[in-house]
Amino acid sequence: QKCLLIAHSYVRFIRETNAILISGVLNASWNYVSKQATGDITNQMINEVSRAGRSLTHLVTGGAALLQIVIFMALSLTLSWQLVIVTSLIGLVAFFIIRPLQRKSYEYGRELTNAQKDFGFHTVDYLKNVKLVKATGSESRIEDKINGLQNTICSILFRRQINLSATHFLVQAFPVIVVAIIIGAAHKTLGIE
Repeated sequence: QKCLLIAHSYVRFIRETNAILISGVLNASWNYVSKQATGDITNQMINEVSRAGRSLTHLVTGGAALLQIVIFMALSLTLSWQLVIVTSLIGLVAFFIIRPLQRKSYEYGRELTNAQKDFGFHTVDYLKNVKLVKATGSESRIEDKINGLQNTICSILFRRQINLSATHFLVQAFPVIVVAIIIGAAHKTLGIE
């Protein structure tokens, strides 16, 4: 149900933002419109609005997660302040282990945005001039350029997915490793075999 609510909000945000963008372009002055490439406007409608929607989704999800952390810390504090200190230290270690992967994810996102912008801009312009391309017999050259742009996007997506998989693995494995270390230390300290 939570995912459905997030998806609905995401789609509504995209729909409303695209409507505002289209209205702004249609109501803009001739001077502004004449300087805008079709590919740039298309890119803004497809990629940038979707990216803004995903950012909003992550912001809301992050806020909800922060609220959960505060609630669980308050509950833990009522049980044991030592537990809160140990849990906080474990959380800080996990944060510093995962932080480089988060930075890399941000870099991949920026690279992907630029690559998709280039792809959208050039593809629209190439296809808009398809008659000229056919008349000059340069189909294979244009196809190679479009494929090159697409290969760049696929390469970034692949590296981003590897980074995401590593992040998910660490997020899931880290608590298990910490619990195993704590159990091992308790066994060693208490002399249990």
